[in-house]
Amino acid sequence: MLNFYNARYLVPAFAPLLVTQWLGLQAVAERARAWAAAAAAPIAVGAALLALPAASAAFGHAQLRAVYSWNCQNIETMQVAAGRWIDQNLPAGARVAVSDAGALRYFGHRASIDLNALTRTACCR
Repeated sequence: MLNFYNARYLVPAFAPLLVTQWLGLQAVAERARAWAAAAAAPIAVGAALLALPAASAAFGHAQLRAVYSWNCQNIETMQVAAGRWIDQNLPAGARVAVSDAGALRYFGHRASIDLNALTRTACCR
């Protein structure tokens, strides 16, 4: 969860994922009433497994906040500034190869090749 480049995609989906899993467990629990005590243990195990990621997210929230804050400052300081430099200093037809094209692509307004994700785009303007 502390790796910004992976967690930034997981964290927004975390709450809906847990709600969906909980609703699924509720549906299983309703059917389990027909199965009586035979299904009580699997449902208890499932509920415990749902509690683990929720507890982990709650415990790591303060660390995540600090890491995300630093990464956002880094993007603003380094990548936005580099993108603006590209926009002001490179010819309009230039193609730029970068390791992470997110902000560079947006603020640089040039065709780019993202060497990290191995993607390319046409010029943004």
